[in-house]
Amino acid sequence: MTKFDYKRFNLRYEKFKKNNLPTPFWDRERQVLEFVFCENDKFNINNNLTDSFSNRLKLYYPYDSIIITKDGEKKVGPCHEHTFENVVRDLYNYPISFNIPKKDESYYSKQELSYLKTLKSYLLLVGLSDIPDNVKVSRYRNKLVKKYQNAIIINLDNRSINDIIKGKCVFFAMKKNKNNKDITKYKKGELQYLIMDSKNKFRLLIEYTEKKKQKYEEIKKQVKIAKTKDSDDVMVYYFKIIEIFQ
Repeated sequence: MTKFDYKRFNLRYEKFKKNNLPTPFWDRERQVLEFVFCENDKFNINNNLTDSFSNRLKLYYPYDSIIITKDGEKKVGPCHEHTFENVVRDLYNYPISFNIPKKDESYYSKQELSYLKTLKSYLLLVGLSDIPDNVKVSRYRNKLVKKYQNAIIINLDNRSINDIIKGKCVFFAMKKNKNNKDITKYKKGELQYLIMDSKNKFRLLIEYTEKKKQKYEEIKKQVKIAKTKDSDDVMVYYFKIIEIFQ
């Protein structure tokens, strides 16, 4: 194996020597997008724009995950990252061990917390475990991911979920607009929803069976739509339960 020539490799960045702001550079040879600029006569090279500004803008995301002690032992302990991307990466690698303590939630936005909690629940749903030392390609050929590939993740309140389980709710409805097609028959498995409750726990997998136009007076006993008259057209989305999660 030939010795890697770093000096020759870095010649590709010479044209950025006068650039003092992150400049996008597509490396055709390695098929990688990088952001490159020169700082204190040294090239600053990052794979994402957030990292390019990290020398001035310090983000801080604390959480608990797998750490390696000085003795080489793996255990759960306090960690932190400076980009949200790296937090997601750690969660992906250690979905079982990853956790954000209550005292650290203030470092995240509401949307970021929701994303991480939902992603953790999804990774656990498909049976992903903490990444082993010798990771195998089979980790990335997940049968359950294929099973839920047509499913969109949504949140519903507990009352609505219980109504679906008890058979009191068998459709969703919305006021018709010009973009709605009147009738659609869904193929088996074409459109599904993984339904989570308010605690980010998966409760149901449902599948759409049919969409059709109806008058509001026909469905108003089951679904209330504000500012809708009895004679108004509504789009009704019928579904069936595929799976109930315990």
